[in-house]
Amino acid sequence: MWIAKNITKRNQAKSNCINAAISSANNSEITAVGRDGVSHLTIAAPSGISFSPKIDENAVVLKTESGDVCVGTIMDRVNPNDCPLPGELFLSNNNGTATIKLMADGKIEICGDVTINGKSV
Repeated sequence: MWIAKNITKRNQAKSNCINAAISSANNSEITAVGRDGVSHLTIAAPSGISFSPKIDENAVVLKTESGDVCVGTIMDRVNPNDCPLPGELFLSNNNGTATIKLMADGKIEICGDVTINGKSV
């Protein structure tokens, strides 16, 4: 039994990824509270995308040598129609009143008030 426990302990991968609740978010600083206390986070996102998570949203935090990085948030979907199919992308604002869905068939679905170059469409 002792041997089995020690082999299991040795072979368990140590995760340096945790969940933490966003406690504050503004343009210059994101903080989250998780099992390791308070983290000051850098946001990681695909090139060209910028976002700021909502307060109390669950962040996925990756611990790195150069600091903690928020690599995304755990998504809460209240509407099953918001779930993109494979090959699709769904963007939504804080409360779901503005959405853009890039569909696998090449269509673009936009919901909300649309403004182009300052003019309502």
